[in-house]
Amino acid sequence: MSRDPLSGAAALLLDWDGTLADTTSSNYANLCAVLAAHGVGVNRAWYHQHAGLALADLLDALRAAHPALPDTAQLVAQCRVRRLAARSPVTAIPATLELLGQARRRGLPCAIASGAAADIVRAGITALGLRGHFSAVITRCDVAAGKPAPDLFAAAAARLDVAPGLCAAVDDAPDGIEAAYAAGIGRVLTLRDGLIAEAPRP
Repeated sequence: MSRDPLSGAAALLLDWDGTLADTTSSNYANLCAVLAAHGVGVNRAWYHQHAGLALADLLDALRAAHPALPDTAQLVAQCRVRRLAARSPVTAIPATLELLGQARRRGLPCAIASGAAADIVRAGITALGLRGHFSAVITRCDVAAGKPAPDLFAAAAARLDVAPGLCAAVDDAPDGIEAAYAAGIGRVLTLRDGLIAEAPRP
């Protein structure tokens, strides 16, 4: 993008899966494998639309359409077992990593606002060598409602003591973009063809 993505921002908020960590394809494959064992498929376009949801919230949505599925807690446990067994290396998305570096060089406080489980996010941050980069890590267990509700981004801004309107946020998924706008984030960005871009208002 030609315009400075951090122009006017006093803080940077980042989603984790698919935004900073390149996990979307592996998470989708993991979910498909678990649900295939129960005779249910997941459309890739549907998954991308809802990839910003916490896993439990996403599975609740799927169970509403497929009531014969086991209960959500059981499915979450199956997904976690498969994910941990896979031990897939965590890699960063270059454009987001570069934006994080820019924010750090400007002295902007940074936070994660993710619907993923806290232990997975914190382990990923450590694996990427970014433990000292974030003043706050807000995950689904910290808020009453996940994306597309505004809670995660609002809580991250509050933890940094920065007004939402003075924050820039990056999220790759439509539900996450909706959440950022609902939280009143001043600059909402996304990834398009591997580059940081303005996120259209839903």
